[in-house]
Amino acid sequence: MAIRVLRDDYKLTDQAERRIDSLPPFRFAYVELDGQFIPASRGTIETDHPHWDFILEPGTLTSTSGGFDLSLPVTLQERDANCMHNGVVSLRFSSLSNTGEGQFTVSSETCLYLKADMTVALTATLQPASDLPVETLRRAHLDYQKHRLPVASFEQFKQHFPGVSAEAFGAAGSLAPEDLTLWGLLIDGVHYRGGCQTRAGEYPHCDALSLPSYSLAKSLAAGLGVMALEKAYPGSSQRYIADLVPECDASGNWADVTLLQSLNMVTGNYGEQSSHTDEASAVMETGFFIVSTHADKIAFSCNAWPRRAQPGTTWVYHTSDTYIAGTAINAALREATGDPGADYYRDLLVPQWRELNLAPAVDVPRRTRDTERQAYSGYGMTLNSDDVVRIGQALNEGAMPARIHQGLLDQALQRDVTNRGFDGADGSYYYQHGFWGFDVTELLGCQEQTVIPFMSGYGGINVVLMPNDSVYYYFSDGGRFHFRSAVLASHQIRPLCTARTHAPGDLPL
Repeated sequence: MAIRVLRDDYKLTDQAERRIDSLPPFRFAYVELDGQFIPASRGTIETDHPHWDFILEPGTLTSTSGGFDLSLPVTLQERDANCMHNGVVSLRFSSLSNTGEGQFTVSSETCLYLKADMTVALTATLQPASDLPVETLRRAHLDYQKHRLPVASFEQFKQHFPGVSAEAFGAAGSLAPEDLTLWGLLIDGVHYRGGCQTRAGEYPHCDALSLPSYSLAKSLAAGLGVMALEKAYPGSSQRYIADLVPECDASGNWADVTLLQSLNMVTGNYGEQSSHTDEASAVMETGFFIVSTHADKIAFSCNAWPRRAQPGTTWVYHTSDTYIAGTAINAALREATGDPGADYYRDLLVPQWRELNLAPAVDVPRRTRDTERQAYSGYGMTLNSDDVVRIGQALNEGAMPARIHQGLLDQALQRDVTNRGFDGADGSYYYQHGFWGFDVTELLGCQEQTVIPFMSGYGGINVVLMPNDSVYYYFSDGGRFHFRSAVLASHQIRPLCTARTHAPGDLPL
């Protein structure tokens, strides 16, 4: 494989044992439907390669005068991580042969620390498969397509909303264009979408572009997971961690920490009180993020940080706390159901994703590589742009499946004005049940406090749930988080607050 490295913060490409410049061997199954090539396996496909796993999405089959062409979106996902390197397999087959020639190219990614162009020549052979549930796969794909929201361009947005800055939603002036993977706005049932640009031109499968969740999973997996558990088994969120997670019992630091406090990262167990110092530390990287088994992850999570404060009082950001929460949800669910194989992501969340008719990849989160197969909970989901806006729409409109505890969800989405959550940064941000809140009272000149809920992910990912029933998102990897201009533009379409003390935008961004 030819590789051109653009950024490599951890010198991964210098580590020969990772074999980043090679692909794992692969044999994938597809079914054809009206010119679409639909993979039988969706979501992360784990391999034995030391660095790369695969994600497959539907591609296209096009007839030519001498045969046919295949164009298949294939994403390389870093082993045990969430970085996405989006590629395309392009193959040409003659009408006289089932062997095609072509190449696999990667020219875009959503990954802060590793950016590279990759190209490798391919020879592929098509072989019939008799054991595929062809009609089931076709019906599922047709049903999924039927529920996708209509997509429009931001050029059309300008026609529909004259005088509103479309550029504000592309974070113009705030984020470097080369760092932006995709962005969009859902309003009035239309998904306005921009981006999908790569270093080699426009990505040809934008609908199928795989997006990492990173810490969006703290909202969607751990947060909604606790809410679903509490709905099914009232009082579960107030259970103590030490009673649910044996690995956390010996230290004595978790006997008085509840599941909800672990989700909220107010365990009282931390190294440095500054909000993100522990998370960015070398011990967190080596002890938690790069290990791949549940035994290693939970041992670190339970024992890495000493007791510094009373639980429920001091907010310190730890993905390890979210991992403990996910482990505790599983334990509580297994105890309540009497099923030792119960899995909160599969049993509580996947049914919700199916009710919302999301893409199949969202059903397959990153898991530990062992028999436990614990969902990472704080990162590791795979989304596409339609998933993002339809989850946002359901949260905004109160249309989440009835399996969610409404009181906890209302607190997370800043609908309970008596409980904003924990101070996340400089008094303008709150953190509550895996979701963030941004106080826009001064920014918009609102007479009453107005806090907008949002989800956020490593590297530069934001999904903003605005109270005028719009959903704004962008996925980027430049390490910057800016959406105030988008909030102002959405407010211009339809007010986010009803009473103002000064004109919106009078304050500096």
